[in-house]
Amino acid sequence: DNKKEIAKQTYYGFSTFSLQLNEPVENTAPTDSRHRPDQRFLENGKVDEAAAEKLRLEELQRGRRKTATNSQPQWFSLREDPDTGEAYHTYHGGYWASKIAQDFSQSPDIF
Repeated sequence: DNKKEIAKQTYYGFSTFSLQLNEPVENTAPTDSRHRPDQRFLENGKVDEAAAEKLRLEELQRGRRKTATNSQPQWFSLREDPDTGEAYHTYHGGYWASKIAQDFSQSPDIF
């Protein structure tokens, strides 16, 4: 019906549940992907601004990779499965304490 078609165009074919997964949440780390400015532009229908912002973020990321010396994830450690030899990340703590204290001063500025 017509309402479904309008909703499909409005939400880019995503269900309401799918869209809500990316809703901003207060008091999250500044590195949380829900803070991505390119996503916000896209969700607000500003496609050209989203593309330009995505390019800017990708260039920043490439620059960080070139200059990074042994950078490690902040709250995860890289491990190796003893049976398969496959690499995986495991949470080693710290996020919830930072969230409760609202102290993300150790988090990099990625956006």
